[in-house]
Amino acid sequence: MTDTVNKTIEHEKHAASKIKRTYLFVIGVLLWEIAYQLIFHFLYLPQTSLVKLTIDFREVFILGIPILLFFFITKAKLRDVFQFHKVSFKNIAYVVLLTLLFIPLAGTISVVSRLIFPNPVLLSHDKTYTTAALWFMFISLALQPALLEELTFRGIVRDGFSDYPLKRQALLVGICFGLFHLNFDQFFYTAVFGFLMVYILYYTRSIIATMLFHFLNNGASTLASYLSRAHLTSSASAVATTMSTTPISVVIAGLIILAFFFAFTGTIFWLAYRSFVRYNKIRLGMIDPVAPSSVMAPGSDPAVVVQSSVPVYAQYAPAEVQATIRVAAPAASPPPAVQSSIPVYAQYAPAGMQAKVLVAAPAVEVDPPSAQPAVSEQHGATAALPEGSEPLPTPATTPTEGPRLFTPLFIVVLVIGLGFATFVQIYDTLIIR
Repeated sequence: MTDTVNKTIEHEKHAASKIKRTYLFVIGVLLWEIAYQLIFHFLYLPQTSLVKLTIDFREVFILGIPILLFFFITKAKLRDVFQFHKVSFKNIAYVVLLTLLFIPLAGTISVVSRLIFPNPVLLSHDKTYTTAALWFMFISLALQPALLEELTFRGIVRDGFSDYPLKRQALLVGICFGLFHLNFDQFFYTAVFGFLMVYILYYTRSIIATMLFHFLNNGASTLASYLSRAHLTSSASAVATTMSTTPISVVIAGLIILAFFFAFTGTIFWLAYRSFVRYNKIRLGMIDPVAPSSVMAPGSDPAVVVQSSVPVYAQYAPAEVQATIRVAAPAASPPPAVQSSIPVYAQYAPAGMQAKVLVAAPAVEVDPPSAQPAVSEQHGATAALPEGSEPLPTPATTPTEGPRLFTPLFIVVLVIGLGFATFVQIYDTLIIR
């Protein structure tokens, strides 16, 4: 037991150190990008070939250099940080479908946010891409971000937050990704984008899938900009003029239409996403479809499983042994007295599903004492731990809680990102307009 406790303490220290390192990396990236913005966008440097090259390939300078420095300083291995795995054809089809459905959702969020905040990106397009070739725009606006932003945020940053539960990983990565864009208009839809990408990565187990999603998303907006660039010269000022002169009744009516459109598209997106998740859960062995008649082992009582605080017989599975378990869906949330590292989705798989998981055996004592374990097909019911099993220490918090979410370094990241976004907003309002 002492060795297990010591290992748990060491893991917590390592997790805290990893999170701190990740926040310092994000802070460094933000400060480096702010310096880049101040030098190349606010000082009006002479448009030499070197300056143009730096602006056209900004992602290489802003993210490529920090990525190289990260691996040079930390000595981390690429395979431990980046999940480069083969993507199935069906997952490619899902990614394409989800991208097509996400684009109008992101556009709706952008339109609403633009009612309050102008779009500095639109202004930069006026000057930079009104005469650029389509292939060059794809490299600069679609390919670069798809590669380098994914390596940075769904690679290094997500890996740094990997000790958090999945939802918290997605939340933190989404916030950091939104702040990276350093303006309020882009913050909202890029934060949602970053949140979604963590789930795409989790279920496909491949950063290639998020790169494809990112490329298709940016590529669509790039193509739209190219096809409409004849109107870009006056679009930025037209947006400001239109917003200030449109009657409030028209604005409200437009928002209502947008809300219905968002709800309709969002519903279709959610259904497609649920199908994507189910496919990958089955593919990864998280759940397997079985006949309803074989949900419970012979002699098992579904009510006992639902009401039990024992984690579905995984309590008695040897450490690092794959246990096949079948359970009925509970009527309420999982009980608080669970002492297991087994994920919640495996403790209580939906009725009609079979869960396969790797588990470590928890302590023998359960609460309440009368609780009955579910029946394991591999090991059979027993009141003792099998040989080689090691009880887990009673956790101070639930296993899904993870490290503290909001740390001082997180506040520093918010202050830097939102502070410069405020500066950009004031500059755009007072100087450019």
